[in-house]
Amino acid sequence: MAEETRPIAPRANGEASIGTSDLKWGKGCFVEISNLDILNMAYDSTAVVNINVIGELDITGSFHVIDTYNSQATDNLTTINGGEAGDLLLLKLNDNNRVITFKHNAGNIKFQTGQDYVLNTIDKIMLLAYTGETWLYVGDISSG
Repeated sequence: MAEETRPIAPRANGEASIGTSDLKWGKGCFVEISNLDILNMAYDSTAVVNINVIGELDITGSFHVIDTYNSQATDNLTTINGGEAGDLLLLKLNDNNRVITFKHNAGNIKFQTGQDYVLNTIDKIMLLAYTGETWLYVGDISSG
């Protein structure tokens, strides 16, 4: 008998339950993802990955500290290169003096809201899930 994969949806009280694949949670959305793969949660905070000149980010693990191209004050991110279906990705800004705008549907990044997402503080970590074609925004964690 094949094992069935179902998404987990959080409740307001912090508990979780099996639910449908399109439940909203805060600013994120839970999507059905099978075979979750956390690549390497350890990261070197001195190893910063920069957006390239055409607005793309090349990832090699599941947790990256990111920065703008050429240390510009602002930058747009349209595409994340790398990953396999089911991967989760955590991204943290390198410098409070930078602003990175994740462009909705301009490349392979999508948000449930249909709006762009601005990462503008080092106190926030965003979580994305990869479908094999698209990086979907799941949510973010803020310590500030």
